[in-house]
Amino acid sequence: MSEKKSVGTARTLLVDWLRNEASVHLNSRVKYFSERMVIRYNQVVIKDTRSRWGSCSGKGNINFNWRIIMAPEEVIDYIVIHELAHITNMDHSKSFWNVVKNYCAEYKNHQMWLRVNGEKLFFV
Repeated sequence: MSEKKSVGTARTLLVDWLRNEASVHLNSRVKYFSERMVIRYNQVVIKDTRSRWGSCSGKGNINFNWRIIMAPEEVIDYIVIHELAHITNMDHSKSFWNVVKNYCAEYKNHQMWLRVNGEKLFFV
């Protein structure tokens, strides 16, 4: 096997493993916070996106970028809370941010972490 092919295989194995870890962990955290926030969601989907950490559809589907599994736990929780809050507030209004703050008082620190460090999660 050539070195180039083995690097490609290693990358594929790593990404597959990280995506699986993201799926298991994020589904667990969404379930945990949705119960506390009393918010119903439809499904969690793990994606490979370049411009978003997460998104929420009008149908209650929550999408996450698999790379967030490499972020600190409190940042992951912030992203989960942020997307769950969109189920009841599909905008970034004051009401939306009040919901986020109610479950994640340090959300501004986590936003800053993502701004400063988020690009490093794209090494794979």
